[in-house]
Amino acid sequence: MSIRIGNLPPLSAFIALEAVVRRMSFTLASRELKVTQAAVSQQVRALEDYLRAELIVRERPRIRPTEEALVIANAVRAGIDGIEAAVNSVRHRPEPNRISVASTTAFSSYWLMPRLTRFFGEYPELEVNLLSKDLDIRDSMSGFDIGIVYTNQSRPGFQATRLFGEEVVAVCSGPYKAAHPEMQTAVDLLGVHLLHFDSEEPETDWPGWFTALGIDTRTLTPGGVRSALERGAHFDSYILATQAAVEGQGVVLGWRRLIESMLRRGDLVRAVPEAVVPANGYDVILPSRLTDDPAVKSFRTWLAREAAEDW
Repeated sequence: MSIRIGNLPPLSAFIALEAVVRRMSFTLASRELKVTQAAVSQQVRALEDYLRAELIVRERPRIRPTEEALVIANAVRAGIDGIEAAVNSVRHRPEPNRISVASTTAFSSYWLMPRLTRFFGEYPELEVNLLSKDLDIRDSMSGFDIGIVYTNQSRPGFQATRLFGEEVVAVCSGPYKAAHPEMQTAVDLLGVHLLHFDSEEPETDWPGWFTALGIDTRTLTPGGVRSALERGAHFDSYILATQAAVEGQGVVLGWRRLIESMLRRGDLVRAVPEAVVPANGYDVILPSRLTDDPAVKSFRTWLAREAAEDW
């Protein structure tokens, strides 16, 4: 069923456009909305026909939203934010001693899960439900009490507290590093096998990482460094990309706070000394109405203590 307001096109068309603009990709938007890419494209085309204006410039392999698209997408985002803030202001937690915590699979697996035993030891009366949200939970802030998200943004109706910042470093297995003594600086990595985690964060993919270090790969010719950046296995899971590095399959970019235990055990080693410090970091977010909730407050306090002791 298509929901319309007045004579406007269906709301689904506006939601599709907002997702495309935010994700800068029809493919990623379709995954988020759980519809086909063709359906998203059709919705955007319908809006363009209605407005008699181009909204998305299709410059393969990239897309570029027009000014008109940005105006509409920002209005849609503001509306969604307002609805979420209103819902979260009235939604009640059904079980006061049970906390729902949302984060990515990587954060939950590498950082949070190994520490939860200590939390249960301190707060035996509380229970924790872990929700894995590998899509950006900034875009779906409902259904949980606390979220841990890699961001540098705020949202209406939510309180955000920085848990810790990050360093993005190049890592590999010890045997792989020993087999490639030529790896001394970041530029040397262009001659080895790079493992790619397909991330939307600019400093956490190889081109963005090199750019942040002042290495301008845009001016390099095909067949040289550019082809080196395009080679190698691609992963849509950070855990799989990291495991490939542990198994000696190449060099991957690692979030140091997440992989610190692997570095300490020697499962991974720094390939080169350079590091990039992104503007983003891990924030603890929660609906403003839960700021004084006893269980939520206990968990947030415990998180802050663990983060401080860990570094």
